Amino acid sequence: MMLQDTFQYFGFWDAIEMGLYFIIVGYFFLLFFYFLLIRFRTSKKLYWLYFSLFFLCFGIARVFFIIYYFYAPELFDGANGTEVVEFLMINYRLATFFTWMGTACAVGVLGILLFPPDTQVEKKEGKESAIKDWIANKNNMKLLIRVVLFVVPVIIGILALTLSEWLFMDPDFVWMVGMGYQIILLR
Repeated sequence: MMLQDTFQYFGFWDAIEMGLYFIIVGYFFLLFFYFLLIRFRTSKKLYWLYFSLFFLCFGIARVFFIIYYFYAPELFDGANGTEVVEFLMINYRLATFFTWMGTACAVGVLGILLFPPDTQVEKKEGKESAIKDWIANKNNMKLLIRVVLFVVPVIIGILALTLSEWLFMDPDFVWMVGMGYQIILLR
């Protein structure tokens, strides 16, 4: 076959799967530009910006997953197992990071739609304590909940970049590394 002469780990069904991935990535970028240039530009509402960034982050994550699944294994020739696994793991980490950033944008949209900002600010005459007044204000509590909802996926995405690669490594890659490390399995 044509693909068997050139590619070692890439077959016909892999080509079909990669083509479908490219279609998905194309739609993600198309939706990003639509929501950014059509929706956000005309309305200036923050949730359209979050929604467009959601599709951008998911599109970037899928590009890294395409490299991880299809292109990086072709670099393996038997002697460079450690380098290939490191390349695979950095692609997997970046794909996971951008997936969590997209999730943070989706949660940002959810936070804005569940806790919309009020147009009128409540004013009270007698001020007892600044912190009590800040907590008592309904708008500030909505803002705090929205920020907390947004920050949690961002922290998880940063952890995906900083934690040990042995937490994320596929057990099938251990033989490629050739080192005596043990994969950390979470059960």
